[in-house]
Amino acid sequence: MIAPFSALRQNVTWYDILAGPLLRDWQVLAAGLIFWFAVQYGSYYAMMRCSGPFRRLPEKERWAWSHRAVAVANGLVCSPSAYLWWFAADTLGDDLYKMYEPYRIPHALIVSYFFWDCLVCFAGGWSWLFKCHAICSFTGTYMLAFPCSHRYVPYFTGCFELSNAFIHVAEMIDAVGGPQTVSAVSKAIFAVLFFLIRVLGGTVIVIAWTNAMVSAMYHRTAHSDICGAIMIIEVWLVMGLQYAWFGEVLRGVKEALGISSPKPIHEKRSQ
Repeated sequence: MIAPFSALRQNVTWYDILAGPLLRDWQVLAAGLIFWFAVQYGSYYAMMRCSGPFRRLPEKERWAWSHRAVAVANGLVCSPSAYLWWFAADTLGDDLYKMYEPYRIPHALIVSYFFWDCLVCFAGGWSWLFKCHAICSFTGTYMLAFPCSHRYVPYFTGCFELSNAFIHVAEMIDAVGGPQTVSAVSKAIFAVLFFLIRVLGGTVIVIAWTNAMVSAMYHRTAHSDICGAIMIIEVWLVMGLQYAWFGEVLRGVKEALGISSPKPIHEKRSQ
């Protein structure tokens, strides 16, 4: 008999899905959250003491600078995930539910980062695009910590976040009047990586993962059809945001080439 849609299978309970990752990795999640806030406030007050241009910025822009510092730190912390992704397929094969032990801590850290991101997005009144991205990223990565899909997830939590660091470095340099050559090079690297990793590679990996998850749901081997459906919707919402942001990247490229009027790239602000 085929189990109905939304049934929990393979002796899985909602407690396992919703509380399991927290109980298993709470030390890493707590340490990660403390670290992100330490970087946020530490970079803010360090720059207040050391940088005149930073002190002359409006308070909202100073906090935006510190938020970018956290994003850069996250890119560095997540770099091992990008490395691990290359070996995940050889280790896990087609098993969607096997724990990829080397990836366990990096995944818990990215979950804590997106929880920090949610708090900052709503506290700072950022635009709905960034709020949607933060919510989908946090809930999605938390559900994937079940564990689920560790063959695919390190691509998004590693390669995606590492590519993002370059635009934040460039905007931080621009904000304090730093060397424009470094800023321009960082923006150029970001534009190339954004297209290759997020738009092109991201589409390929999302299609492959969606196919694997839909197949598991169809053959009744998924741990939960509800979680599977939610994760599929969220990952495609995040990809939709990548396509929308790529439009901003293209506008930035046109601006650099003198084709269009200036417009901030990837700016975190309310609309």
